[in-house]
Amino acid sequence: MNRIAIFSSLFAGLTVCNAYAADVTGVRAGGLADAVGADTTAQVLKVTGVLDASDFAFIADRMSHISQLDISGCSIVAYSGKELPFSGLRSSAQAQLPSYSFVGMKNLESVVLPQTLTTIGTGAFSGSGIRSVLVPDGVVAIADYAFLRCEGLESVELPASLEQLGLRTFANCTSLRRVVFAPGNSLDRLPAGAFEGCTSLQELNVDALAQCTEIGPWSLAHCHSLTEVVIPSAVKTLGRGAMLEDGAVENLALSHGVETFDEYSLAGLRQVATFSLPASVTFFASGAMADWDALSDFNVSALTGIPELGDGVWRGIDSGAVTLVVADDLAERFSEASQWQDFRIVRHSDYIASTTDIDSKLADSPYITVSVDGNVLYVRSELAELGTVSMFNTSGVRVALTDVGAGKYAEIDISSMPGGAYLVVTSSSGVAKIVLFK
Repeated sequence: MNRIAIFSSLFAGLTVCNAYAADVTGVRAGGLADAVGADTTAQVLKVTGVLDASDFAFIADRMSHISQLDISGCSIVAYSGKELPFSGLRSSAQAQLPSYSFVGMKNLESVVLPQTLTTIGTGAFSGSGIRSVLVPDGVVAIADYAFLRCEGLESVELPASLEQLGLRTFANCTSLRRVVFAPGNSLDRLPAGAFEGCTSLQELNVDALAQCTEIGPWSLAHCHSLTEVVIPSAVKTLGRGAMLEDGAVENLALSHGVETFDEYSLAGLRQVATFSLPASVTFFASGAMADWDALSDFNVSALTGIPELGDGVWRGIDSGAVTLVVADDLAERFSEASQWQDFRIVRHSDYIASTTDIDSKLADSPYITVSVDGNVLYVRSELAELGTVSMFNTSGVRVALTDVGAGKYAEIDISSMPGGAYLVVTSSSGVAKIVLFK
């Protein structure tokens, strides 16, 4: 016989105080309504026994006051029968949290799920008040829209058993700050819109998706609080708008296998200053890297060929102010290629030499003077010969070089250089000066 016990204190693990609570034991499939009876006002509910989709329909339809639900002591069996109220389901599989189980339950903040669960159904928590979710080990699939618009959801932990994540699973969870994928999961793609609009998301270990080959369309779009993203090593494609307007991202690291950037896949990453491409990249679709306002150094020296481009790939970028580091043998081809030619192109060997020179020769000497007059920079030595005179921008890239040998005087044309701070280094004296000009 089913037994129901009503008590004023909370069951273990819950934190709501002075809430009306119910403890329902020995429930049989389809029997929760009878066990609860006419009084459906409990705010805290603990159930043990066997449940099916009709029991979840009863909870959603009749027990809207619930804030804490513990069904960890339940097993969920298959359902097949008449259309259920609220969810509209006619069938549901064994070990599956039925679709739309808690949809729209704004008071529901916490659910403890059964360890025997294998699937979370479509829209199961959509629009609910859930605040945190620990998905049990053994869950292999989370269906479409499962947590869509759970605006109070703050933290999610996903198990190693996970193989499938549905469309827009966590989209528009505006309070979601932390998502942890357990290592060893088998997800082969991050689906469309998975975390789109999660504007508070700060911690997301995408790099744990070792078998993921695609970051799907809009999957990380408008995640305005993410500052660092490491793309997994198996990823080959960044889908349309995949990271569109992730405005806080400062560090973006790509795997060695990425081949394709779809339209607007990385558009609006306004904080990324330095960016490197792996050798595998072959194609950028239109607007793929538009509006990277802070970009100053773009290293493509690993490429062995020039990737194909759609229209306006770098729209909104001041390409002339960005250093493009290219393989020495491709420098001429890049300088002739549409859109690529607009960058300030630097050979890889010069780039390496530049950074090495600065590291080894950064010093100062009262005997070297540097001045600017109009479009000319003047370098003078009172004692030693100058040898070669180099200018480096703040990224460590050599932007000018002149050899005056034993001379003590040099002139460098700076008419094509943007204003800013530069290092002036002489080879023979091993000294450096800093010069500022507009």
